[in-house]
Amino acid sequence: MMPWFAAYDHTHYTRWGAVFIADMEHLAQTAPQVYEGFLDGDFVAKETNHSFNKVPSDLCLEHINKTGKVAGGLVGITRNKSARHRWSITYNERASLAQDTRSLFCLKHDGEDDEDTHKDCLPSRLRRSNDDVIQLVDQFQRYNVFGEENMHKLVSLTSGDVASEDIVKDLTNAAESGKQIVMELVKKCLTKRNPKTFSNLYSKGKLEGKFRSKCVKPDRDIFRRIIVSMDSSREVNIDELLQ
Repeated sequence: MMPWFAAYDHTHYTRWGAVFIADMEHLAQTAPQVYEGFLDGDFVAKETNHSFNKVPSDLCLEHINKTGKVAGGLVGITRNKSARHRWSITYNERASLAQDTRSLFCLKHDGEDDEDTHKDCLPSRLRRSNDDVIQLVDQFQRYNVFGEENMHKLVSLTSGDVASEDIVKDLTNAAESGKQIVMELVKKCLTKRNPKTFSNLYSKGKLEGKFRSKCVKPDRDIFRRIIVSMDSSREVNIDELLQ
């Protein structure tokens, strides 16, 4: 995915995507507990016993936004500070009571009656999928996408337009050119360059042997001590110190 971001000028995705991938590559060393959790599948959640219905944790929390926009939610009380605070503070308790009530009366969520049936396997969904396939085949036949005259040309499926040589070149080389851009970005921005600063003015090279020289770096604490000594009536020769 990264080469495609770079090839089509998605600058922010390219920059931060490279950082994200680098962080994930070192996740086992930087956050071993999170890494083990990811391996165990702890990055998704589900509310029902159906199969193939887990969603990311951030999407799972979207039901909180839904409860805030229905009757009994935050609608109409957002400008009332005390009412808004009461709703927010008591939400967890009310959600717990609702869950206990459903368990007490053996109530289930919508669509949870049949644990072996997924919504994608329902007859209505199957008919919809078949209709989509038929429409797709009709479009192919309408524009004669797979005709002999277009066998060696790049044709748009939606409009039937034939791509020019420049478009074909850019599209076919997009992955390779994007990969080169990503590699240059990583070498330029994510590689440690050790830029020089003012501290390099006082740095000394390493000397071989037992004789080594050290340089006292300028420190604000040294001048603070000098000022304190002068205030305590101690004799301090500034000219000699600054030589």
